[in-house]
Amino acid sequence: MAASQNSPGHIGIVAGGGGLPLVVARQLSLMNIEATVAALDGFADSRLKTLCRHYSEVDPGRLQDYIDFLKQSGAEQVILCGHIDHHRDRQRRGYPQ
Repeated sequence: MAASQNSPGHIGIVAGGGGLPLVVARQLSLMNIEATVAALDGFADSRLKTLCRHYSEVDPGRLQDYIDFLKQSGAEQVILCGHIDHHRDRQRRGYPQ
């Protein structure tokens, strides 16, 4: 969808855990706004796949991967939403407690 003066165009979502990313993606879909989701691996809800045109699970610790994916998809604006449990992420990565 091409952006008009009144349309935000193509939106990127960096999605953490919880229900907020789903609410945002659903609302964008209802508004016929194209969305791309960079889903934080281990946190984001997999149902987001059905609500966007482009979807990729990204490592929460690799910010450049989100940026590259969102740029390649054509996202013009980005929304950050959802939570990240940093303690759980550190455990998942094998860092000492």
